[in-house]
Amino acid sequence: KSGGDATDLEKLRGGNLFFSYLRIMKWPKTLQAHFPFKLCAKGCDSEVALGHTLEWREKYKPWMYSPAVVKENEKGFVFFHGFSDSKEEGENSSHAIVWIRGGLRNKIDDTAQTRAYVNTLERAVAASYARSNGRVGKFNVVLDGTGFSFRLMPSLHSVKIFVTMLQDHFPDKLGIILMTNLGSVGEMLAKMILKLLSEEVRNKIIILPHDPQERQAILNTVVSYDNSPTWLGGTDTYQFNAKEYYSDPEFMLSDKEALEYLETMPYHA
Repeated sequence: KSGGDATDLEKLRGGNLFFSYLRIMKWPKTLQAHFPFKLCAKGCDSEVALGHTLEWREKYKPWMYSPAVVKENEKGFVFFHGFSDSKEEGENSSHAIVWIRGGLRNKIDDTAQTRAYVNTLERAVAASYARSNGRVGKFNVVLDGTGFSFRLMPSLHSVKIFVTMLQDHFPDKLGIILMTNLGSVGEMLAKMILKLLSEEVRNKIIILPHDPQERQAILNTVVSYDNSPTWLGGTDTYQFNAKEYYSDPEFMLSDKEALEYLETMPYHA
């Protein structure tokens, strides 16, 4: 049963998560679906998607990071910080903000880069759920391509792996993606990624104008001026600190443990 944006299902414990999967599946009447897109290309039972994600969470452990991840992200090429429209109430104010600064990648290993992205999305979803009392669990992304170069490009294989993880295990979690300062290399990578995304996700991507005032006006509608960083013309002076961001030893895997999923779940290898 549904009405507007709310459903009886959402009132159940864990119902929001199940709702996200069914929404992506377009509420299949026969409970047969083509999601996850790669795994169920020929169709499968709806329950397969949930089992697939539970297996991935058990074997990949997206809340965990490793020393290689800390090194890869020591300058803060990806992190969660703040919430959209923080002065407003309601669902939109509970969207966590994920910041991506591709030019700050300390390129060590593509699998570590993938885990850095996934770990940050995991944090963002968890923070959004906590802020909304278990209702929302979504994030918006601001991507700044300043300084991104061929040297920092991930392999096409690792890009495909990340996109598959994103689409399979974070269904209906993305709010909007704002891209700015892409440059020629960034545009090349963006075109490569766009080909791998569903039409629904592609429609959530906005390329910000080059004019600083026009760009700030659009940013303000999504992240607000107070949450917009100084490096994009805003007032937020937050500085990423890898030691603080990855300070909890409880969530630290060894580099070897962080790669075990390659054998235990080769679907994502």
